[in-house]
Amino acid sequence: MNIKREELAYFRSKPALIDTLIILIENGPCEPGDLLHTDHTQELLASGYACHVVVKLDDGWYAATMKGRDLYKRLFDTSLGGPCHTLREAYANRVAARTLKGAGKSNG
Repeated sequence: MNIKREELAYFRSKPALIDTLIILIENGPCEPGDLLHTDHTQELLASGYACHVVVKLDDGWYAATMKGRDLYKRLFDTSLGGPCHTLREAYANRVAARTLKGAGKSNG
């Protein structure tokens, strides 16, 4: 699935929305109490990046959709701007970028 530039720019301007998607991708499925922002969860649901799921006879859980997966991969492209082919690659890029950002703050 192709994520449009406008969608990508919109999400990059909303860090809390990205945080909610990260939680769904990396820790999902999630109960409502696991998510930081109810309004952001609702926005992800409305735009098709997340959905309601049933987990072990318990409804009301949230999970990322394949569209959410594609957005996550685009948000955390490689450092050279290339596309991520897997979620694990995107996750590694996210963690590396966060580590480098933190290292820059401690040195300067």
